[in-house]
Amino acid sequence: MNDESSNEQLKPCVDLYLRPDIQELIRSNQEPSPSVLDEISSRLQVIHQGELLEELEQEARAYGSILHPIRKIPTEVLFNILGTVAMPQLGKSLPETYLPRAMINSLEPMRTLLAITQVCSRWREIMLSSPQFWSYISLITTNTIDWEDSESVMYDLLDQQLERSQNHPLTVAIEFRKSEGFLDPHIATPMSPLNNLMGHSERWERLFVKNTRLFEFIPIKSTLLSLRVLHISIRGDQIMSLFAPSSPGWQKCVDVFKVAPVLEEIWLKCPPNLVPELPWTQILRFRLKPTHNSGSTLSFLNKMSNLTSCILDDTAPHAMETSLQFAPPSYRVKLHSLQSLTFNIFNNLEPDMQRGIYQVLGWISAPALESLDFSGVELDQDFLDAFAWSMQNSCSSSRLQKFRLATRRSSPALLVNFLQILPPTVTHLSLKFNTKYYDAGHSGNVMFQALRIRSPESSSYVLLPHLETLCVHTNGYTADLLDMLESRLQSNLNSTVADPTSSTNVLPLKNCAIKGRDAAGGNLISETQANALRAGGLHLEIVLHPLPGPLDSESLIISDVRGF
Repeated sequence: MNDESSNEQLKPCVDLYLRPDIQELIRSNQEPSPSVLDEISSRLQVIHQGELLEELEQEARAYGSILHPIRKIPTEVLFNILGTVAMPQLGKSLPETYLPRAMINSLEPMRTLLAITQVCSRWREIMLSSPQFWSYISLITTNTIDWEDSESVMYDLLDQQLERSQNHPLTVAIEFRKSEGFLDPHIATPMSPLNNLMGHSERWERLFVKNTRLFEFIPIKSTLLSLRVLHISIRGDQIMSLFAPSSPGWQKCVDVFKVAPVLEEIWLKCPPNLVPELPWTQILRFRLKPTHNSGSTLSFLNKMSNLTSCILDDTAPHAMETSLQFAPPSYRVKLHSLQSLTFNIFNNLEPDMQRGIYQVLGWISAPALESLDFSGVELDQDFLDAFAWSMQNSCSSSRLQKFRLATRRSSPALLVNFLQILPPTVTHLSLKFNTKYYDAGHSGNVMFQALRIRSPESSSYVLLPHLETLCVHTNGYTADLLDMLESRLQSNLNSTVADPTSSTNVLPLKNCAIKGRDAAGGNLISETQANALRAGGLHLEIVLHPLPGPLDSESLIISDVRGF
C-alpha cells in the first residue's frame, strides 16, 4: 500500500461519522446494532494501523464511547442502579435517626437528580419516566442559607420535582434551622415552597418534621389521606412559650395530624405536654425518644391497642413508690398485639435511668411478644429481678423467639442465671458484653459452658433447646466454645430429641457469629475445625482479636465505651 492510499484511509470517514444513526448513538447511551458495531470496529482498526492523526482523534473517541460496555446494560438494571442514587434507602423498620441521611440538605438531592438527567438521552428518559425517583422532597433550611436570595431557586426546583413525581406518594422532610430566635413570629420562613408543598399534602406518605412550628401545617388538616409514617421532633425549651398547651396557637394546631386514616408509624421527640393529638388506636409502630418518663410512656402505650413494634429510648423513671413498680394484672397496660419491644439507654450519665425500664416492664402485659431487645443496660441483680418478673408475668404465655442484650457493664456470675430466665422458645440470641477489663476469665467461657449439651440422650437440663442462631461479642473465649458448637450440631443430637414440636427437645444450632477478643489471638478454632463445623451444617462466622497489652487496655476501653 503506497503512502497516498494509506493517507486516504486515515482521513476521517465523513460518510460513517456523520450518518444520522451514528450521531444519534453519540448523543445517547443506546446499544448499537450488530451491523453498526462491525462497521465501527473495522473503522477503528484502520485508524489504529497508523499514527493517530489529530483530525481522527475526535472520531476515534466518539466510536470508543459507542462501544462502551455501559450501553449493553439492560434498561431494568440501569433503572435499579439509578434508583440507588436517586432514592434514599429508608428501609421498612423504624430508623435510627430522625431524618434519612440522604435527605438532610434541601438542594443537594435535587441537584443530583438534575445531574443524572443531563448525562445522556437514555438516562434522561429513564429518570423522567420514573416518578418515584422524584418523590423524596427535602425542605430543610440552614443558618448559612440566605432565603431572601435562594427561596425562588428552591421554589423552582420544588415545582419541577412535584411535577415530575406525578401522582406518586411523597416522602417529605421539613426542618427550619433558623438562628436562636427563629421562633419569633416576625422572622420569615420560606413559605412559598412550603405552601406549594402543602398543596400536595394528599400525596404525603412519609413526613419528617423537625424544629418546625406546627401551626404552619394548619392548612393541611384533614388532607393527609395517604400519610403512613410521621416523625416529629420538637425542642421544648425553644417552643414552650409559643406553644403552651393553654395558648390559642396550640389549640389551633394540636389536631393537625389527628385525621390520617392510614397512619401506622409514629416517632416522637418532644415534651409530653406538647404531643399533638394523633389517631393512636391505628398505630402499629411507635418510637419514643428522651424527655419522657415511664409514666407518660405507659400513657401513650395505653392508647395504642393495635401496636406491634415499639422502641423506647432513655425512658426516665417515674416518681412512683417502689411497691408500685410491678402492677397487679388488672392494672397493667394490655398490649395484646405487641410483637417487638426495644429499650435503649444512651444517657449513661444518669445512674437511675434503668429503673424507668423496670417500671415499664412491670406495668405492661404483652403475651404475643416475639422479639425483645435491651441496649446499653447494666446486667446486675436489679435487672435480673425485673427481667425474671416480666418473663413470668408480662409474657406469661411466652412466644419469645428473638432476644438481644447489649450491656455497658455485666457480671459473669449473673450470666448463667440470666440465661436460665430466658424461655425455651428462644431461637435467636444476640449478646454483647462491654467489659471494663479484658480478662480471659470473663463471660465467654461461662456462657458456652452453660449452653453446652453434655449428653445427647437427655435434654432435661439443656438451656435454650430451640436455639438456632447465636451471635456473641465478648471476651474470655476458651475451648468451651468448640465443645459447645460440636455438642449442638445435628450429627451429635439424638434424632428423637431434635423434635421441633416439643418445647424441651433440642434442635441443632444453624448459625453462629463469634466476635471479640481471646487469649489465643484469634487462633482459638483452626480452619480445619471451622470447616468441620460448617460441614456439619453450621453457618459459622468468627472474628477474634488478641487481648490488648497493658499499655493498650485503657485506650481500648475508652474506644469500646464510645462505640457502644
